[in-house]
Amino acid sequence: MKEINLFENLKDDAFKIFNEFIEINPIGSIVLNEHYEIVYINEKMRRYFDGNLNLAKDLFGNIFRCSQVEGTNSNCGTIRQCKNCNLRNNVMESMEKKTVIRNILWSNNFTVDNEIVLKWFDITLVPMKIGEKQFLWASMIDLTELMNYKIEYEMTHILTDEERTQEKNKFHDAVMNCIKTNCHSGGTAYLVLIDLKIVSSIQEKFGSLWKNDYVASVYQYIKELLSSEELICHYSGDQFLLFLPCKGYDTLRKIVTAVNDYKSKIFNEEDRIVTRTIKAEVVTDYVTNVVNEDKLHLEYFKAISKLEQLEENSVYEVTV
Repeated sequence: MKEINLFENLKDDAFKIFNEFIEINPIGSIVLNEHYEIVYINEKMRRYFDGNLNLAKDLFGNIFRCSQVEGTNSNCGTIRQCKNCNLRNNVMESMEKKTVIRNILWSNNFTVDNEIVLKWFDITLVPMKIGEKQFLWASMIDLTELMNYKIEYEMTHILTDEERTQEKNKFHDAVMNCIKTNCHSGGTAYLVLIDLKIVSSIQEKFGSLWKNDYVASVYQYIKELLSSEELICHYSGDQFLLFLPCKGYDTLRKIVTAVNDYKSKIFNEEDRIVTRTIKAEVVTDYVTNVVNEDKLHLEYFKAISKLEQLEENSVYEVTV
């Protein structure tokens, strides 16, 4: 490889320090000349290629052992598939238009230890001129582990949607069974929909993975506040549904206060929750003194439908 010291003519100490910084920087750096040949690669990227750089050709795709050209005796940019390469197209645009292009999320199959593996990178391209020569500096962050984790999480989340539906169905069945067996005529039960208002801020700042972790931690926190006969389910992305059987409103206020006081170990912010509450008065049959199951089922799901439409922090009274 025709590796050169790009900064060899810069005698100032600041540039010598800069040269050393680039060499040992944990972010990979590769420099191309105007012919798209690699003329410099820093220590981070040399380690990445396991010392096999002497086996690679000088062109950009070849150094990455792109699977489109690997084993074909072809060079990067010489086969039909190269026209569809997002990275190559951005490299050419940055070099030709002399413009910085940031945050290129790029993936491709690479040959590693004779196996095809998918790699992800976040790349920034910076054109620069040293003397009369034109170069392109590619700053490369390997996102492969992060993206693999994200993909695995999202695949798990697809399964979780079905599990959440099952959880909600179990919750509804448990609530109606509790009303039938434990709530007498004139008793009061509460259905409470809780919204976590901080969630959108966390997603905006840190992304969905951290948001989901926060929601899970609050869910566990609320669950530990409840007694054995009180129920909770994860109703939607940032909503929980509580059932407080035959209890006073004080129980609900205690839970709301506790959640508002909750402080995450990671996010140094207090949540502000919004509640929507159905106050359900239980009515039993005058003769049998038991709850009419058909009427309970109908009124319960009417109440659930109404719950989602209530104003913030409001209470709606029904009979079941």
